[in-house]
Amino acid sequence: MPLLIIKFYGVPMFLEDCITERQSRNYAKIPGDTDILITHSPAYGILDYDDGINYGSEEILMKLSDLHIKAHLFGHIHAQHGIKEQNGVIFSNGAIVNADYTILSTPNIIIVENA
Repeated sequence: MPLLIIKFYGVPMFLEDCITERQSRNYAKIPGDTDILITHSPAYGILDYDDGINYGSEEILMKLSDLHIKAHLFGHIHAQHGIKEQNGVIFSNGAIVNADYTILSTPNIIIVENA
């Protein structure tokens, strides 16, 4: 049986990254051969809606158009826990508690098939 290699890449995120250009530099470093991308925030418009606002990152959305990932794993927007498939990519918002940290959601389980 041939060996299946899946390449994960996690983007670091610290509070000061969000208020400086460092987060942009972090996104620019995502390798082009990444299979599974892990970020704190979702991409704009994908499991990011709460309180009448899309909180996702437009910068991540733009970067996704350059990649051929199988899945994007993130959290941050507690109200949008769940899984969505779009254009052959699995998006998983793994936030497992609600906004006031009182209700636990079940963990997301995704299956990445060899393509």
